[in-house]
Amino acid sequence: MSINLSQRTQDIQTRFFDALSMLMSSEELQGGMREFCNRYNLNRTKYAMLKNGSTTSDRQATYRTIDIDALSYLCTDFNISAKWLLTGVGNMRRKNAARK
Repeated sequence: MSINLSQRTQDIQTRFFDALSMLMSSEELQGGMREFCNRYNLNRTKYAMLKNGSTTSDRQATYRTIDIDALSYLCTDFNISAKWLLTGVGNMRRKNAARK
């Protein structure tokens, strides 16, 4: 089974991991991917495989894309712009938004 993701989906996933990398570099997410996945009860293996671009044939359907909830957590808890995350337009960080 081949994974055929739209270019838009691939771009969103790339921006998702770019945002996570920025948060880890700025030490806002000191525990890295492990902390993010544990905090939000996400499957760390899935996210590691997606980040590295590798899947196994029996997990392709399950590990195809990031969860919508994960996108939301970046926006609500880390001040990442939803517009940037979904479209690539504007700045990665929202301006004048209070962090939770």
